[in-house]
Amino acid sequence: MDVTTRGVPPTLEEQLAIESVLGSAPVRGDHDAVGGHALRARRHLLLPTLHAVNDRVGWLSQEAIDHIAERLDLGPAEVYGVATFYGLFSTAPRDAHQVHVCVDLACRFAGGLTDDELPHGAHPSPCLGLCERAPAAFVTRAGSPVEQAVAGYVTQVDVRRLADGATPGSEAHPAAAVPQAGSDDLILLRRTGRIDPLDLDGYLADRGFEALRIARE
Repeated sequence: MDVTTRGVPPTLEEQLAIESVLGSAPVRGDHDAVGGHALRARRHLLLPTLHAVNDRVGWLSQEAIDHIAERLDLGPAEVYGVATFYGLFSTAPRDAHQVHVCVDLACRFAGGLTDDELPHGAHPSPCLGLCERAPAAFVTRAGSPVEQAVAGYVTQVDVRRLADGATPGSEAHPAAAVPQAGSDDLILLRRTGRIDPLDLDGYLADRGFEALRIARE
């Protein structure tokens, strides 16, 4: 693809974030050698690269978007479309410390804040995946490394404190956040709080993929 950008390079921090996912940029003039299928095969790295820049810098500049487009042989409009689709990304400058407050249904039904009730410095967010501890918030501080923390059962006072720079307390243990964790009555969620979702060996030891095996037989 002929990628047309403004030709303005990203900042050093943005470039380092991009290279942490995509590696060093090829020498100019070598594009043909690494283009075509080789570049298209790396397009699944778009979202991780956007996350890397957003986590390190705090937002996604047009220069960073252009550079990512060039590295992945994508149109800048396509990269911009992905960047503006996700609520945790920003294409405008913002402070390193950010508080994202869920205003989706589960949190609203649990007494969460509306958009209009959010204090200055807090941003409305779609579902954060923390419905079991609604109303919830997600706090980030951009940098290398990025600092991230979740806060559950937050009140308006809690959100105001977080927006002012307070750090959330320790994340609740799964057994506290999900009281039914480990119950024999659970079916789809029976591993919740018992098996580390990142531990594939533990998942397999707990009859993981058993339904797939039965279906294939």
